[in-house]
Amino acid sequence: MGRCGSRCTRAGPSGGWLPTTSSVSSGTCPSTPTRDEQRRTPLQAAAVPPDQPDGTHAAEPPGARRLFPGQAARAVRMSSPIPASIRVLIDGPNYAHLSTVSAGGHPRNWVVWVAREDDNVLICTHAKAPKAKDMRRDPRVGLSITAFDNPYRMAALQGRVIAVRDDAACHYMDPISIKYTGAAFPSRGPGRVCFVIAIDNANQHTLDFTHNPTEAG
Repeated sequence: MGRCGSRCTRAGPSGGWLPTTSSVSSGTCPSTPTRDEQRRTPLQAAAVPPDQPDGTHAAEPPGARRLFPGQAARAVRMSSPIPASIRVLIDGPNYAHLSTVSAGGHPRNWVVWVAREDDNVLICTHAKAPKAKDMRRDPRVGLSITAFDNPYRMAALQGRVIAVRDDAACHYMDPISIKYTGAAFPSRGPGRVCFVIAIDNANQHTLDFTHNPTEAG
């Protein structure tokens, strides 16, 4: 039974209750998703209304720094706070590997720069880039990241895109570029965007090895 007292069944992208009989004599079942809700894309459905509070975050470890503090708290509620040990990896000049799904359903992998905004991960690119098209079509993503000075210290994250922001002026990209290269990003203009990724699951571990490869030949 739905909350309205009629015979209902679960349906619709929002998980609302849709009536299956004509027992509702007038009006609409209060639990029925609106037409706008039914039309939402996967990216829109992944977002959480701004009136939901953020969870409690772990204390910032030494060396952690948020390039864009505060904005995520006003935008979305995080599914899972990023552990302190992984925040340090994201905040440092460490390369990440982004996994997306192509239009044909095949996994694809990209080496990317990353930044952190509270418990969200930011990735900047051009709207026409294949990875951008993948993330707009399917918001589910995977990320791995290794420490630049110790590749045996690594993290794996799973999440979803919750917003795409215009970045024509490189407001987001410039601080990220400075972190990795020491200089502002050389290319800017219309089409540049910043993807905001909410993290649903994150794990970090360090293998007991020393990175000391033998030179070939």
